[in-house]
Amino acid sequence: MTALHEYERLESTGIWRADMDAQRRDVVVSFGNATLVIADGAGRPLTHWSLPAVIRQNPGKRPAVFTPDERRR
Repeated sequence: MTALHEYERLESTGIWRADMDAQRRDVVVSFGNATLVIADGAGRPLTHWSLPAVIRQNPGKRPAVFTPDERRR
């Protein structure tokens, strides 16, 4: 559940890669009530995560790196 009740969805640009060896690509990150969708520039979804499953891989470091927690999928 989002703390920003006046919005149905929030979007931002980002950089994403499917795994550590993949090339980075520009994406649009959309945050809904309970999900996060990463889409390409044409709006095609590349991945879809549950917000409660998202964890930060590198706390305190920049840039921030997030991933779904395998134990919460």
